[in-house]
Amino acid sequence: ALMVGARGGVYIGGGLAPRIVEALSTGLFRRSFDEKGQMKGFLEPIPVYVILAKFAALKGAAVGFRQHLRATSARAEE
Repeated sequence: ALMVGARGGVYIGGGLAPRIVEALSTGLFRRSFDEKGQMKGFLEPIPVYVILAKFAALKGAAVGFRQHLRATSARAEE
């Protein structure tokens, strides 16, 4: 979040994340995420989301590929 300025949120995915949603949003993880000295004010309002959708990475890749094909097709028609 600090490196890329992720003001809109941090998204956590993977097999374990959906099983520990509560710990990621309120527990030690959240405290550790927020407690960064001078950057605390920047980090506290940033939401943390857990990706629950099955095959989210593949769905995102499919959307990206579809957009690429449309852009390529549009350029070819010009």
